[in-house]
Amino acid sequence: MSDRWQWVDAFRDANIPTAVMMNMPEEDFKKTRLFLIDAGLAPLSYLKDAEKKEEVKDPEQEELDRIIEESKRIKAKREKGNTDYVYNPACFCDQKYNVNTTLEEEEEKKEKEVKKNNDFPKTYVWDGDDEHATDKVIKDSLESKFEKLEAEQLLKQEQEDKQRLEELKQNYNDNVNQSNSIQTKRENMEKLQLLPPEPADGVQMAILLPNNKKVMRKCNLNEDANAIYTIVEGQENMYEKDDSLIPYKIIFGINNELLRNVPLVDQGIKSRNMFKVLLE
Repeated sequence: MSDRWQWVDAFRDANIPTAVMMNMPEEDFKKTRLFLIDAGLAPLSYLKDAEKKEEVKDPEQEELDRIIEESKRIKAKREKGNTDYVYNPACFCDQKYNVNTTLEEEEEKKEKEVKKNNDFPKTYVWDGDDEHATDKVIKDSLESKFEKLEAEQLLKQEQEDKQRLEELKQNYNDNVNQSNSIQTKRENMEKLQLLPPEPADGVQMAILLPNNKKVMRKCNLNEDANAIYTIVEGQENMYEKDDSLIPYKIIFGINNELLRNVPLVDQGIKSRNMFKVLLE
């Protein structure tokens, strides 16, 4: 990479910015360097270094040396160009020939100029249009990144708003459920207080609560089990801390579940019995 610094001015003369030259692939750099040598644009430091090398030269090296010598000759001629007399009789031709050079040399020079213009790697020529195109690419890239960032922020905000709304809904539902639970508990407590007196001809029944408390109640066998359920649901220990009723079932006999709205006699209860409350 350090070898490239001595070529900075030569590449600038060829309208190639330093940044482009420094990032140019090695193969393209060598190819472009040969074009510059061939066009007489090689730096003097490179030409002097080439003179100091005393190694055995292969055909390719000899060709390179020939190009270097020709480049030095052209460079020297350019330095004299301002003082050379140009002979151009208007009546003979439209072309100008330097009196210090032969016709063959002038033709050779023209061929090299054509070669330089036609074969020079156009990929690395940087003109004003390229700068405008580069600015547009940078601008489009920045706009694209901004739009992407804005879309991500909007999506994130939308997700946060959605989550916040879900939390509000859940809190509302929890409050409603708790309010309903409180209301249900209050109503069940009131039902227990409003339970009618035991029928005088009723059959004695025992209700064993989860806390092993036993409640006695006479029941009419032709009536349903609503009174028994009212007694169970009117107990404070049948409710959670949030006032919701703990799920339960009432069994009797050999694991028979007591049905709430069916008369006791229709459920096979014809005499005294014990009902056990099981929490689920």
